[in-house]
Amino acid sequence: MMPRCAVTFIILLTFLCFSSGCNAVELEHKKSLTLTDVMKFNSIKTSKISDNGQWVAFESIPDFGDSTGYVQHINKDISYQVNRGTSPVFSDNNRFVGFIQPPSLLKKEQTSSKQRNKLTNELLIIDLTKASQQTFSQVKSYQFAHQSNFVAILVKRKTEKGNDENDDKFNEQSVSINDKKIKTNKSVKEKTNQGKLHNNKTFSNDLLIVNLITGEHQQIRNVHRFSFSDQGDLLAYVISTKTGEENRLDVLDLTNNKTTHIIQSPALSIAQLLWSKQKNRLGILSGDYNKKAISRSHQLNVWQSETGLKTAQTRQEGWFISDKHKLTWSFDHRRLFFGYSPTLITKEEKTVAQSDLFDIERILAKKEMQTWHSQDSKIKTQAAVDFAKDNYSYYLASFEVETEKIKMLADPSLQNISISKNSYAFIGLDAKPYQKQQTWNGRYYDVYRIDLKTAKKQLVVKEIQNSKAIKVSQNGRYISYFKEHHLWLFDSKKSTHRNLSLTLSESFVDEDNDRPEPAKAYGIYGWFAASDSFLAYDKFDLWLFDSIDGKATKLSSGRDKNRVFRIINTDPRQAFIDDKQKLLLSSFNTENKQYGFFELDLATRQLGKLVEGDKRYRFVAKAKNSENYLYTREDYQEFPDLWLGQRTLADTKQLSHLGEQTQGLLWGDSQLIEWKNKHGKRIQGRLITPENFDANKRYPVLVYFYENYSDRLNNFAAMKINHRPNFPYYSSNGYVIFQPDIDQIIGQPGDAMVQSIVPGVQKLIDMGIADVNAIALHGHSWGGYGTAYAITKTDIFAAAIAGAPVSNMTSAYSGIRLKSGMARQFQYETGQSRLAANLWQQRQLYINNSPLFFADKINTPLLIQFGDKDDAVPWQQGVELYMAMRRLNKDAVMLQYEGEPHHLKKYPNKLDYTIKVKQYLDHYLLGKPAPIWLSKGEDYRPFYKKHQN
Repeated sequence: MMPRCAVTFIILLTFLCFSSGCNAVELEHKKSLTLTDVMKFNSIKTSKISDNGQWVAFESIPDFGDSTGYVQHINKDISYQVNRGTSPVFSDNNRFVGFIQPPSLLKKEQTSSKQRNKLTNELLIIDLTKASQQTFSQVKSYQFAHQSNFVAILVKRKTEKGNDENDDKFNEQSVSINDKKIKTNKSVKEKTNQGKLHNNKTFSNDLLIVNLITGEHQQIRNVHRFSFSDQGDLLAYVISTKTGEENRLDVLDLTNNKTTHIIQSPALSIAQLLWSKQKNRLGILSGDYNKKAISRSHQLNVWQSETGLKTAQTRQEGWFISDKHKLTWSFDHRRLFFGYSPTLITKEEKTVAQSDLFDIERILAKKEMQTWHSQDSKIKTQAAVDFAKDNYSYYLASFEVETEKIKMLADPSLQNISISKNSYAFIGLDAKPYQKQQTWNGRYYDVYRIDLKTAKKQLVVKEIQNSKAIKVSQNGRYISYFKEHHLWLFDSKKSTHRNLSLTLSESFVDEDNDRPEPAKAYGIYGWFAASDSFLAYDKFDLWLFDSIDGKATKLSSGRDKNRVFRIINTDPRQAFIDDKQKLLLSSFNTENKQYGFFELDLATRQLGKLVEGDKRYRFVAKAKNSENYLYTREDYQEFPDLWLGQRTLADTKQLSHLGEQTQGLLWGDSQLIEWKNKHGKRIQGRLITPENFDANKRYPVLVYFYENYSDRLNNFAAMKINHRPNFPYYSSNGYVIFQPDIDQIIGQPGDAMVQSIVPGVQKLIDMGIADVNAIALHGHSWGGYGTAYAITKTDIFAAAIAGAPVSNMTSAYSGIRLKSGMARQFQYETGQSRLAANLWQQRQLYINNSPLFFADKINTPLLIQFGDKDDAVPWQQGVELYMAMRRLNKDAVMLQYEGEPHHLKKYPNKLDYTIKVKQYLDHYLLGKPAPIWLSKGEDYRPFYKKHQN
């Protein structure tokens, strides 16, 4: 057993205790998966590659349990394993890697819920050159210095008996580094401030600064926040004390250990620190702890070692700067973006006198009431959600550092402005003219160009939906956008529009659109840096558009072979395309479901295949300073392990071996099948069969669907316990899983599902695969609706499971989506429900597509599942269907999970649902005895947490 916090050195050939010489386990010795196998199965998370491309780190995390961190050299047989290691981070000098180690699952389970938030993390740092480790405790956060050997670690101050951790009297503590004890220096006792400060939890942490090579260190007490610059060894940190007397912002130069006091003031609050990527400029939001956080106004400052501190003149009548809005540097680092909020009006509580008791205005001031008006632009639930997202409205502004000019870019007439990597212009979206109709018609916007130099707003186009597809040219002059099924170009200098796709036969919006709404754009990748050209997509291919002459050039030939090509951004720092660049492309074949990687040389216009096959390939990361790529490959049987390859992928290497977890387990396989519906339309689906599949045997079949699943043919199954069935778990226990695609029909969503699924099921029967008496239908959300609807039309299923289903479209139509606060009307008129009419235009259509009104036709046992805090579908939809089946004396059970949203979040609930679904299917499909909850039900159970001491 590995000691706590230990790092074990292992060679690649035995990485994860798996050997390349391991023999394949014979089929007869393999075992079926259990739920414990699923819970313990590890998946890869947070994969990182060092800047020089020589090291790879990742987190291996089970569905339930403790993570393990791994680090591996790409060429040498050197690797490290870190117990409880999470969130790996490489230093940018490529020498160190850090892992946060949270408390173990056992420790958390052994700790009471009240004490659990007091548990702290540890930090383990590995020196990849010396093959040594350092461990730090009580860690809240940390950061490596730029291109040096320093690390700064914010640690929670330990509490000693008899001392309050918030007491300004110094508590001597020790920090463990390589088993050495480091004593901190005592600080000067501070004066008592008579005023009440709103600074709770800002003064109980210390900052440990360590030279990871020499072991030299220093500890600074009462540090609230800190940040290393992206150039050099400058460390900004904020001192916050209980009395506020010593509050200040300092910058420490680690090259000479010189400290510069930037701002020092009693009760000083520093809400944000943000270094620019160039020029070592530090953006600062400073305030005063004498003010409550809700109304605390902040000052914007910029500090630079050469020029000192600049204070922006941000005061504007009726506005203040809240700390709720993040500072952002412009792409060229000349401007600092911040957010204004309207000044909050707060009422002071007055002492109530005898004469005030019957003051009607005083009493009414405490009323809790909302007025709903038919002319409201938003219904009140949506307004409440939008208000709760940010208690302070956000209005973007900029501070130009050289000229010290403030520009208010947003105002009440145009509030929604997005920050992008453009130095000349941003895009503003105005939804206000369409806020009322978005309740039933989806989101529409008017688009504006915002000039960053003048802050002037220029209308680009009105009433568009494809807002995410808008792109601005590098020089800020041109804007590409989609409207009315076409790709357009706006010239801001001439205020002219040009249709770029009018003469082209290919569509640049979804040519397979099956919803009663404008087709969505395939998208624009981006503009070139050195020319007024940009790259855009049709369904399959990549196109080059020239804004000068409007010429369009196809750069790929995917349509000829059903390949969908898309550009992979390998460098998130890049804002615009280099015309000599070699682009990495992903490919997907819509017919055989093959994936691949291709390379497009923009200089020669040559497109070359790097790899393609019956696998799913996913790009993970490119090393910042090398041509090394990190990617995964997978299929239904092959785990998505990490692979390394250079730009051409001519020489690749497998780095992780978590896939060997499947050895010894009956896993199964997947295949693509096809059939036709009654209209002769060809439909595809994925069929998952047991590993020991016998062609002469008929199997119980679980049909699980949503819209389209065949594209996931080569996906490795997510090894999770959740609201979906775990496919390897079912296939290894003797089930066949069938996932049919749905050929959608506008106005007939329910019939479309039945007409797609039932012929597919019949094909499985005709193929001799399905046991005609042991077929179940299972879906969640939209699939849950389809499940409930299907069993009103067919008796082919022996059992059905509907998770979070809509059962009554007439009541669901005006129900509320709690997550957004929006009414559900748009869902039916223009969205997924595809009715293309309002309730009063097509009343019978809503009734015909509602399972509730045909519950008397249901002869299939039904299991309904809902969380009673469902934030997408009103959970009363489940109650309506349950009540109908109860009244009709039908076979129905509803599982109500208390406090749960649309998808179950709490692990005990997910596990319980998984167990119950399997018991349900085993009973109706395999003939196993019914558990008590299914045969007789259960008495009301009070929610445990409400009654525990």
